[in-house]
Amino acid sequence: MRVCERIDAYTKDWSYSLVHERFWREEADIILVIPLSMIYGDDFVVWHHTACGKFSVWSSYHVTVSLANQSQPSTSLSRSPLWKALWQANVPRKIRVFTWKLAQNALLLGVNSQKRMQDLEIMCPFCQHEEEDVAHAFL
Repeated sequence: MRVCERIDAYTKDWSYSLVHERFWREEADIILVIPLSMIYGDDFVVWHHTACGKFSVWSSYHVTVSLANQSQPSTSLSRSPLWKALWQANVPRKIRVFTWKLAQNALLLGVNSQKRMQDLEIMCPFCQHEEEDVAHAFL
């Protein structure tokens, strides 16, 4: 079913009877309040993340990064005294980064690696009895 099949050809508005015959009353009432465009023409795809409306890998990357930052806000954590102390500690940078990754469960251990590459072995390479995760590797 296409939307245009539910629009009256003469009035260019919703055909109440056609909408009501296909949908439950509550659904039909919701559909009928959706305004229809006053401009008639062929549909076309617009990527609203760029000024020109065209998709690009660059804009997709920035949308992805933006969404990742929204879903995992680090600002509150990075401003805590603990994190400030970590980032200002007089230790090699690689130790600070390792500690941060350890706390964020971002180390590429068996379990985390399998999330990225499905066919990897997740068992601990030393004991072969438990899954290799942060708790098993460091505790």
